Amino acid sequence: MRKTILTVASVAALAMPLFALAPTTAGAAAATPTCKTASGSGTFTPALPPLSQPNTKVKSTVTSTGTEKGCTGGGVTSATLTGKFKFSTAGNCTTLLQGTGGTISGPATLKWNTGKTSTVGAAKLGQVKGQATEATITGKITAGLFVGKSVAQTITFAVTSGECTSKPLSKVTYTQKTSLTIK
Repeated sequence: MRKTILTVASVAALAMPLFALAPTTAGAAAATPTCKTASGSGTFTPALPPLSQPNTKVKSTVTSTGTEKGCTGGGVTSATLTGKFKFSTAGNCTTLLQGTGGTISGPATLKWNTGKTSTVGAAKLGQVKGQATEATITGKITAGLFVGKSVAQTITFAVTSGECTSKPLSKVTYTQKTSLTIK
């Protein structure tokens, strides 16, 4: 009996350091990235009618491509972003500048430097109140890396000279205002 107790105690003593060294899956799953820089562009199809045509409105789709860089956490360092966002209501440059263009939503994909992807099934773009050239991007990752986590970022976009004033808006470029976070 004494030998059995000593054997069990010895095995337990040897196993304790192994448990301390084993990685926890909860800690690994909890790590998510934050990306420090972003840039890209969006193309409007059809182009939004200019300010000189306030009564002409279209239901446009924005096709976006960009990069996220300087990412830390979650085992990734960068990503390419693609998305296709549709306006829920018809609009033009006037509604865009007033922030009354309605919801813009659609799928987006982050392809990470590791080759893995994160799909945001229904990303939403919403203008920041009182800031005509700022938008927030929010959504939930529905497939791939970080599934179930939420995505958030605020971007600032710029219009090419002449677009929206004398000609239709067909393309914008963007940079980030706040880091991309996945929580």
